[in-house]
Amino acid sequence: MLLRTIRYLQALTVFFSTKKTELIAYPSAKKAADYTIPDGVKTLSEFAFYREDINKLVIPDSVVNSATSSFLLCKIDDVTIPDSWTEIPDRAFFGSNIVNFDIPKGITRIGRSALRSSLENVTIPSTVTEIGKRAFWGSKIKTVAITGNVTEVSKEAFRESGITSITLPDTVTSIGQRSFYMCRDLESVNIPASVRTIGEMALYDCESLQSVSLPPSVSRIDNGSFGICSCLDVITILNPNCVISDSPSAIFSYAETEKMSSVRSCMMKTEIVNIYTILTVLSADTTTRLPKHTRISTATNSSPSATLLTYSAT
Repeated sequence: MLLRTIRYLQALTVFFSTKKTELIAYPSAKKAADYTIPDGVKTLSEFAFYREDINKLVIPDSVVNSATSSFLLCKIDDVTIPDSWTEIPDRAFFGSNIVNFDIPKGITRIGRSALRSSLENVTIPSTVTEIGKRAFWGSKIKTVAITGNVTEVSKEAFRESGITSITLPDTVTSIGQRSFYMCRDLESVNIPASVRTIGEMALYDCESLQSVSLPPSVSRIDNGSFGICSCLDVITILNPNCVISDSPSAIFSYAETEKMSSVRSCMMKTEIVNIYTILTVLSADTTTRLPKHTRISTATNSSPSATLLTYSAT
């Protein structure tokens, strides 16, 4: 009986280092609704709250850092992070139940897969300079405004998320590979004048996107960048020397037949020829097939060097 009691108490015990400066493990048998980490704890060890079930967690100011994956797959609804933290570590809240998350103003880095969770609302402060790969993959956030000195939208940063619009600062120079891949609710994205490259499949299968304007700074658009964006009817390219991948048609899809099916579908719905045609013309590839009875018009009202291409079936 005594041994059973000891084991039961151990199962409910939060484990700390000898000097209680590091929280090592939160016990799976402890089903407290709320938990406040004791003041004096300085670090959280890797997997400290792995797969635990906590409604609200309060992290005191004494905790200066956390290892990667500290809250991996933790069913945590609410968490308070100290203002002293400078980063949200890699995979910190991967798989969590957090819905609302206010990132403290001292944070400069959001780690890889750090908030790949059920997140719906997030505030990104101007202090953030780096958003890691897959940081918000699969989240349910609707609108995102990045106001800091971020220079790159990292690979798969918002992949398969629920965003409908995103605002990027004029410090961003690159939109990475698959950064908005399959963001099917994305209706608008501003491309600031600082962006130079659009990565491979960056906005692939963004089926709600209808128009895009690329500033003169964009010098390269990689393969599949706008693949299967079936309702993307107009694209404005303000750099006449922009390099459009290795193969002009590959920017849309690796499967030409699939893309051409989208073209026909879009034409039937809106009587506007899809951007497959637009960039085909830009490539000056006269051997590429164009839909019949296509009228091509160019306008240079916005800039003497700009080429605005619009297409309508006649």
